[in-house]
Amino acid sequence: NANNHARSKENLLKGANLDTNGNEVRLCEIHPNLWQQWHYDYGIFTLLTDPMFLLSSHRTTVKSEISNSSGQECASPSGHSYLQVFHPNKNKVLMVKASPESFIVQVGESADILSKGKLRSTLHCVRRPARFENLSRETFVVFLQPAWSKTFSISDYPMEHYNPSVHHLEQAEEHYFADQDQDALTQEIQKIVPPLSARLKDGMTFAEFSRETTKQYYGGSGLQSNK
Repeated sequence: NANNHARSKENLLKGANLDTNGNEVRLCEIHPNLWQQWHYDYGIFTLLTDPMFLLSSHRTTVKSEISNSSGQECASPSGHSYLQVFHPNKNKVLMVKASPESFIVQVGESADILSKGKLRSTLHCVRRPARFENLSRETFVVFLQPAWSKTFSISDYPMEHYNPSVHHLEQAEEHYFADQDQDALTQEIQKIVPPLSARLKDGMTFAEFSRETTKQYYGGSGLQSNK
């Protein structure tokens, strides 16, 4: 009914925080305003510095009518990095907390494919905190990727990684009374993230996989082209 649907949508906006030791620390709200939409990195590893937050102030001079802005470093409003990851086995959104001067390492889809699923790629987004319009998030990022000519093979690659929607259906049949809110969360994310099975074909080079992935995310008819 309508009340249950509304409650499900409200609960959809909740997840759990995750510190660098992998501990869930408390529930958090997933704000719809994101700095970066949900996606997988398609390289091998992504290395990120612990983010720095800058609070900008704007000044406009009467003579020049030119707006000047300057940023002052400030602490994270919540103490977290605002990087959110989706836990595929738990169907939960987790907030990543990193210690100062540390590095965050994300596993990309190429590492997932080349390791035959032993390394799991990380579905993630970057949340924007509410009530901080002048806040920016700065981080230094290094992308590690295979050679453009590297050929991918999907033989012996786990089907639940290649086509997660099929695996999700099988899980639903086994667990009929599974949490409906968690299922709804998975479905919402799947609407904006093209599945690996639609982007990767056996024998593709990394260059071809990169092109197809970019196209299906951000091309003219991509799932995030207008987002």
